Amino acid sequence: MAKKKVLIIAYYFPPLGGAGVQRALKFVKYLPEFGWEPVVLTVKKISYPAWDDTLLQEIPSGAKIWRSGSLDPQRLVYLFSKFSSLKPAKQKSGSGSLPADWLRFLKWFLIPDSKIGWFPLALRKGLRLVRKENIDLIFSTSPPVTAHLVGYWVSKLSKKPLVVDFRDPWDLVAQDYPSTLHKRVSQALKRRILDSSKGFTAVNRQIADELLQESPGLKSEIISNGFDSADFEGLNPKVSDKFEIVYMGTFNRLHDPRPFLQAYSELLRGQEDFAQRAHFTRVGQVLDWDWNALLKEYNLEKWVTSIDYLPHRESLKYLLTARVLLLTTGGKKSSPFITTGKIYEYLAARKPILAIVPENGAAAQLLRENNIGVIVEPNDKDGIKRALLGWFEKYKAGTLESGLPTPDLKRYERKYLTQRLADFFNRCLDER
Repeated sequence: MAKKKVLIIAYYFPPLGGAGVQRALKFVKYLPEFGWEPVVLTVKKISYPAWDDTLLQEIPSGAKIWRSGSLDPQRLVYLFSKFSSLKPAKQKSGSGSLPADWLRFLKWFLIPDSKIGWFPLALRKGLRLVRKENIDLIFSTSPPVTAHLVGYWVSKLSKKPLVVDFRDPWDLVAQDYPSTLHKRVSQALKRRILDSSKGFTAVNRQIADELLQESPGLKSEIISNGFDSADFEGLNPKVSDKFEIVYMGTFNRLHDPRPFLQAYSELLRGQEDFAQRAHFTRVGQVLDWDWNALLKEYNLEKWVTSIDYLPHRESLKYLLTARVLLLTTGGKKSSPFITTGKIYEYLAARKPILAIVPENGAAAQLLRENNIGVIVEPNDKDGIKRALLGWFEKYKAGTLESGLPTPDLKRYERKYLTQRLADFFNRCLDER
């Protein structure tokens, strides 16, 4: 039986690295096993702080990846640097992004987001692919929400059904809209896209409920992020002798490192035994913060190892060497809606998790469902210290991991999640 074809519109896709590419990549990896042949539409090379060529090895040999040009700032910065004396290459952590002042200025002109310059070229390429590849269904994933705008118009002009996917809330940047008019225009686009789609998928209930308020009755499916057990195969690193705390991922305006750093610093100053045995390792990028300045401010240079972005599987080794894993989503307005992709790999690593997240948020709910982790509000410095000291005492007694819950994680396997996506595609097609 011939496979059905889906056009996946994803701005972030390998060889770009980071958590944002994993969802689309794993769908592409496993969809052929469930009767769907993926055709990917993404962007050509852009200025970006994380590159991971190893991820390209996970793309099935038969999958077709098409890349269009773009006029968005990240693409233009890449092109400018390519043809100038600047080096666009694989930047160090924290580089590869436009200065904050430029981004604030550009928000006045780029609606619904800074990737709108990708829209015209991606639309043209998408329409060609629908005809050339005989596409059955269109699937767009955000952020950026420009991907949904591309999907909307490709669907409208080709008469092919559209399914939209939300890794984050549409209004992830709502607190940064430069004016009420900008927000109204963005909201109108969201309603139009939802109303024209056959259905949507979202990574958690909080995002799904907000979207259903806009479009009650729209077919929907909560398909969380997850982990790929294949990524952990063959990884057997030695657990650190230290009381090693590890953070994997990006620190940015939505993932504020300061609550942890302040509490950690005070423990080091006040607990001599803790200071002799504790260590913190950050693996990943730092955006929106001056990391070295933060370490200096809290006098932490001696107790912190900073490692820039690593290939995905290599970064997972650090999860397995840890004693405790740090999760943080800060205290921003959109934080309760965020379940970061790494949380599932944290669960798969089966380590104690210190979650500095809103107690009423999606990340906290996920940890409670799996009976794992200590949840502390970002402003509760004493709670952070109590959690760390409690684990530290167990570490010294050699009982840190004994009695740790072992939840059933099969429902978070990427392959299983992709099967659910394929089933949802089939239901959306059956409605026609």
